[in-house]
Amino acid sequence: MQITPQKSYSQGRTDRILKAIILFLAIFLILLPETGAKVPHTEEPVLIKMVNPVYPSEFAKTKVETTVELFIVINENGEVTEASVLSAPHVSFGNAALGAVRQWRFKPAMKEGKPILVRRVQPIFFSYLGRKLPAKTVNLSRISKSRKIKGQVYPEILDHREPVYPFDLLSKGVNGSATINFVVGESGTVLSAQIQKQSQPEFGYAAASAIMHWRFEPGKKDGQPIPFALQQEFTFHRSYFEPAVRNWVRKLKQSKADFIIKPKNLDKIPRIIFRENPVFPPELQKEETEGKAKIRFIVDTRGRVWLPRVEEATDPLFGYAAAAAISAWKFEAPLKNDEPVITEFVIPMAFKL
Repeated sequence: MQITPQKSYSQGRTDRILKAIILFLAIFLILLPETGAKVPHTEEPVLIKMVNPVYPSEFAKTKVETTVELFIVINENGEVTEASVLSAPHVSFGNAALGAVRQWRFKPAMKEGKPILVRRVQPIFFSYLGRKLPAKTVNLSRISKSRKIKGQVYPEILDHREPVYPFDLLSKGVNGSATINFVVGESGTVLSAQIQKQSQPEFGYAAASAIMHWRFEPGKKDGQPIPFALQQEFTFHRSYFEPAVRNWVRKLKQSKADFIIKPKNLDKIPRIIFRENPVFPPELQKEETEGKAKIRFIVDTRGRVWLPRVEEATDPLFGYAAAAAISAWKFEAPLKNDEPVITEFVIPMAFKL
């Protein structure tokens, strides 16, 4: 009598798995579209207008090359309607990338022959050698070739402050520029600032006030600190602002401040975490010994100051000096019913020489 060996449990399980795989493949092949069947076709957006980002002037001495990653939304017209920073080595690089990408234009993405909205991650590469610098520092010292003189060292920027964008011009969509001549003293602080040229007077006031807060590693000759005369160019462009802030500007222009919770309706007045005093404008020191200004500004849900604007001032330079200082203030988050909200303050400031 012949004995037929029985299959083990593991062998039977293997057979069942193989049969299931064969059945799956058969169904998959049946469901495949026939040759020549139409498959939905999607075309990626194509960049047709590119604006290069401005290399941040405060990093010009380092000549660092880096990449910023942005999240962008490209609508059916090929316009960048949203842009936000995913990663950046410094806020200056992030802002520069945003300012450029918001001006880009694309041939829109297409699906089945129709334009569609798409979202994507967009890397922006910064190369010092390929930079365009509308904001650059120029040496104005008596010895124009000071960088090449043995034993003489050019000042290095340690800390800088972006100018306050004049609210009236921002709300009207006016872009512009200003050039400031200034002197860095032996301690690295700015001793004086003069407006060399500006497209609008307010841009000049804002730029001169901001530069008084800059700090430098002082210039040196033979190891000893010396004063340096410098020049700084600034550009003002509303596209550098986040979309949310531009929306606030639009609402304020239309007198629709419904997004702002009045201080009296907050759980409590938020405490100032960081405060900086304004600098008495050097240009006024020969004419004035005191001055006043009143500044209105927004505090967001994280306690950051936005859109400081001059309501009153005995001189425009006092107004923008106060606004430049307040722009760096930091508050506790404003709260209403224990929820972070946006609020607004008006603060008077007094100057005394």
